[in-house]
Amino acid sequence: MARKRSIDIREKQRPEERLQCESSAMQEFSQAKELLKQKKYKEALKKFKFVYSQPVVLHHDWSLPESELKTLIRHYAPAERVIRKWRNDKEKLILRGISDLALLRDWRSLNSCLKESNRTEIVFYKLKRLPENEDVIESILWELWRKLAKSKKYHEIGKYLRTLAWLVFLHVSEYESQRLFPRNESHEFQQMELQRMIEEIATEDPLVYEVALGLESTEVAEHICRKILSLEASDRTYGKLIMGAVRTKHFDEAQRLYSEAREILKRYPLCKNAVRKAPKCEAHRFK
Repeated sequence: MARKRSIDIREKQRPEERLQCESSAMQEFSQAKELLKQKKYKEALKKFKFVYSQPVVLHHDWSLPESELKTLIRHYAPAERVIRKWRNDKEKLILRGISDLALLRDWRSLNSCLKESNRTEIVFYKLKRLPENEDVIESILWELWRKLAKSKKYHEIGKYLRTLAWLVFLHVSEYESQRLFPRNESHEFQQMELQRMIEEIATEDPLVYEVALGLESTEVAEHICRKILSLEASDRTYGKLIMGAVRTKHFDEAQRLYSEAREILKRYPLCKNAVRKAPKCEAHRFK
């Protein structure tokens, strides 16, 4: 795996210089937001430009004010050109194999401001054609893999299937730990956290099962399927899993899951909807 290069300008500054830079940027940032409220868009843009010309602040301690930048673009046409330049400058660094979490985060935010979320996939394929970019590709893939899976581009994710499967098992383990050994939060907070976890496992993790089937890794797929169902065997989980099997043309697996759902569930509208996506020639399996 290629060694990741990253930007760490803070290491080249003395602590007092860094603190002075951060303090100055914070003042300018507050002024920029105030000017934006006053609809002084040109002046606000100048202030934002100053703040984000400070790489110490930009790359390590702050995140881009996405909502404010979107407001600028809507109301002040020159802002779009400036913000696109910021995005392009960051993209050039990424394409050179330079990355850190803050740089990638800000690049994604700027893509969102410009309504160009498709840039992530464009840059992903550009990086794949360049040497020694494995770490950067992997960082981008964590944002992109769901989109690739939904487009049935499973082969692009194949190298990371076992990591994705590991994450499914981790999610289930974290849920069980929180349920059995809650920390000192309030009961209400614990229930909210458990609900958040189960929502992710039931609605997001079945996509990993689909990826495994799409890659013909049936053993991995079965482990993922059983782990998810051990936590919640509901219409929504069965429905998602069946849909994954249908989309990857594993109709025997879809039939088995549908039969299971019919045996244990009183109502299963999502499962019925999933099997309707199967080709007519396979419809006899689900009667």
